[in-house]
Amino acid sequence: MPFPFIRYGQNPQAPETARGKATVFGFEDPEDIGIGAPSLGNLSTDNEYLHGVAVPHSVLVAQLGKDPAAWRTARVQVTNIGNLQTMTVPIVDLGPGRVPQRRGVAADFTQALDNAFNNQGGDAGNIFHTKILPNAGPDVLKDPGAFWAEQDQLNQQKPSIGGTSIVGPDISAGSGADVLAQGAGPSYLT
Repeated sequence: MPFPFIRYGQNPQAPETARGKATVFGFEDPEDIGIGAPSLGNLSTDNEYLHGVAVPHSVLVAQLGKDPAAWRTARVQVTNIGNLQTMTVPIVDLGPGRVPQRRGVAADFTQALDNAFNNQGGDAGNIFHTKILPNAGPDVLKDPGAFWAEQDQLNQQKPSIGGTSIVGPDISAGSGADVLAQGAGPSYLT
């Protein structure tokens, strides 16, 4: 089944939303240095309590410009397609890379977000819908207290059901003006 990207937002050529699998990174990850991108606040991702997601650099630039402050205040609404559970979390790193994208990976989750969705590092077979929400939260560099208060709140909640709409263009049809790209997996590659 292909996982197409849909055109939304200010740049009709840029994918704002994606559908695909999610992997986990950061906490006790031997393939990750455990520090998020400097442009996103150099957060320690080797932290089992940090709720966040990694988004490809090209997507951030296409959707939010070359403004790291805009990236830090954006949030990603993540919805499990199978049960419609939703959480909105900050962008804490850049990724997934091109190879995981070709294997159908649309997002990289921190350990806390992966646990919240019981995603088991991607082994649960869940498919997620992700959507970038500009200006949706505090900037970790400008207001670290508010950022960590948001993290405290995320750590006390479970994904909610509802509150998101993934209805709209038929993103599994593989045709029509709304489909940006298709392939074996999600691809932010342009």
